[in-house]
Amino acid sequence: MIETLEDRQLLSLVVDLRLPGGAKSAQVNTVGQEVNFQVWATVTGGNSTPNDEALQTVIGSLLSTNQNGGAANGTLDVHPASPFNALGSQDGVKRDLDGDGDLDVGSNVQDAGSDYFAARDSSVNSVGTISGNSKQFMIGEGSFKVTSLKTGGQTNLVWRVRPGFTALWREDGAPLKNPTTAIEAAGAPLVLTRGTGGGGGGGSTASITGKLFNDPNKNGVFDGGDTVLSNRRMYIDSNGNAKYDSASEKSTLTNSTGVYTFSGLTAGTYRIGRADTPAGYSFSTPSGGIWTVAVASGQTASNKNFGVFLGTSGGGSGSISGIVFSDNNKNGIFDTGDTRLGNRKIYIDKNNDGKFDTGDISVLSNSSTGVYTFSGLAAGTYRISRADLPTGFKLSVPAGGFYVISLSSGQTLSNKISARARSSGKVSVAS
Repeated sequence: MIETLEDRQLLSLVVDLRLPGGAKSAQVNTVGQEVNFQVWATVTGGNSTPNDEALQTVIGSLLSTNQNGGAANGTLDVHPASPFNALGSQDGVKRDLDGDGDLDVGSNVQDAGSDYFAARDSSVNSVGTISGNSKQFMIGEGSFKVTSLKTGGQTNLVWRVRPGFTALWREDGAPLKNPTTAIEAAGAPLVLTRGTGGGGGGGSTASITGKLFNDPNKNGVFDGGDTVLSNRRMYIDSNGNAKYDSASEKSTLTNSTGVYTFSGLTAGTYRIGRADTPAGYSFSTPSGGIWTVAVASGQTASNKNFGVFLGTSGGGSGSISGIVFSDNNKNGIFDTGDTRLGNRKIYIDKNNDGKFDTGDISVLSNSSTGVYTFSGLAAGTYRISRADLPTGFKLSVPAGGFYVISLSSGQTLSNKISARARSSGKVSVAS
């Protein structure tokens, strides 16, 4: 049985499916159409402060269920989203879980652990999106590909909780919870209904969507260490001059997850770019910073992502690197008895506000060596610090918690270490 958000009160972990941008409904018009969605986990505590909520692991199944005859049959496909794609995460197995003839993801067998979709961060993640008294985390991205159309009511894309010990989260700053000590449930479904337009004719509008993100490793893929960029302006370059003409060209802002969407488009070819790229930044994707996208009536063109990084794609760029370690004797030096800390988040404080927030560039320290590296940097001054220092710890180095580094063109600076020790008492390695 799927427990929905409406069935319980004071829920502490709720998982649901949404369209990019947050909408909860879409129309299906043609066989082969893909409806792209995101999987979100929302943690809500008992107090009014969402800053003390966190998430590490969620495991379950995804199903398409037909109501009153349904709108379409199709195939679900889903992948864990960074940073919830660490060791222990998995896509899950595609199979028909509810006997309606299409492919869902997961299992009906509680003990079939390798068959379920699993999203897991390497550590407890507190960097989510605040919404009221809750904190939300995007844990997966997927699609529903229409294999046949129906003439009934609606098709619901839903999350189904795996029974047992299948999630780890924190609320109100307390020790980690799981479904045996707190409440986990499925949220409201993503609802699909039949549209009025056909595959090649008029009557149904198209859309283009993608994600804008900082890409410090310059690989053109949103992965570990990358950060989304919200409230940035994307535009349709209707006159082909590769610049934003505000008086005549359509634009939109990215949302809190870095996603932009242009909807209500007629069939045709569109050039998509970013209007407010800062000086000194380059694009890892798309080449030249412009997507050229052809859409048919009723089509959604997704994953038209934009990756940006400081510096140029050519040679001669600078870098900053160092080691993150547990400084047991608090002397600010990596020496005997100290422990390297992997998968810790180090960031460039672009707006100099002393905290990690949207727009700052971050990387994770190497899982085994504790080394972090920012590469592809242009000449300039950078403020470097750690984003995820646990409560009760402080930095023994750098002094004041930040490095302020002046980098010349092509320069490489190393040994910019970040060491943490407990404020008082014996140091514990775990963090």
